Amino acid sequence: MTLIHKQDMLNKLHKKQKEFFGKPNIAKQASKILFVLGIGGLSSLEAVGLCFQGDEEHCLSGRFGVGASYLHLDSSQAKAQSYGGFVNAEATESYKRFQALLGIRLGLGGITYSGATFDSLGSKELALNTDVKIKLGLNILTKNIPLFVNVVLGDDYLGASSASGTTSKGFNRNLFYGGLELQGAVPVSSKGRIEYSAGFNAISGWYELGKTYGAKSGLKGFSYGVSATLGYSQDIDERKEWYIKAIGKYENLAQSRAVPFYATYEGNPNPISYRSFGASQNFGLMIEAGIGY
Repeated sequence: MTLIHKQDMLNKLHKKQKEFFGKPNIAKQASKILFVLGIGGLSSLEAVGLCFQGDEEHCLSGRFGVGASYLHLDSSQAKAQSYGGFVNAEATESYKRFQALLGIRLGLGGITYSGATFDSLGSKELALNTDVKIKLGLNILTKNIPLFVNVVLGDDYLGASSASGTTSKGFNRNLFYGGLELQGAVPVSSKGRIEYSAGFNAISGWYELGKTYGAKSGLKGFSYGVSATLGYSQDIDERKEWYIKAIGKYENLAQSRAVPFYATYEGNPNPISYRSFGASQNFGLMIEAGIGY
């Protein structure tokens, strides 16, 4: 084979290599690779975003439930019972052993009164209850059998007053609480688990009593509350679960500070006396069921 023939063959080979590995082909192949990687990345992100708490190092999970509630307030001069329904939504962000939770519960129901305090305050038959809480926790056990030690902060509002001024009825109550909680789960099957929690909170807050022009009657001593939950959850599939739980709480609240109490008719600028809400021991019971994802 002559030198010229060898050179021609090399030129043809170089030409074919250039056609196959040329810039247009490289760009085209690269775009395909990036597209596949992008779809895969999004799929991975979606899977992480919808995982159950503790299934991955980093995930976001949520729950939405409905339920029924009963609340009993008991002091020497005032007793009240509230009963109704509620909706509850929670979102939990977890990373390795840490978790952060935001929960919002909104309830509406009837309320009844008795006692000398409410005889003078009047009453209202409808009550609104909201509870907003934040939890920050650390898992001190394992991923499969977690036990979180949570720091809890919250705001519990009970609105049972019709309006401000001398013609208002009933009362409003706003409690701010903070404390510690243990929250855990124990598997009982490949898909089901028992869930539980128990906590202690210090409480501050105020009442807004009827016929006081909205004056805040703050708690004037140490107050506290304890709470507990017991429930069961089971996987529907890898992305969803259903759950049911019972919730109980107890509050020991100090007497509130006295505020001016006005006459039942408009136009009298002077209070006829002073009113406060007595020390109370209260409890609440709830049952909730819903879906988690």
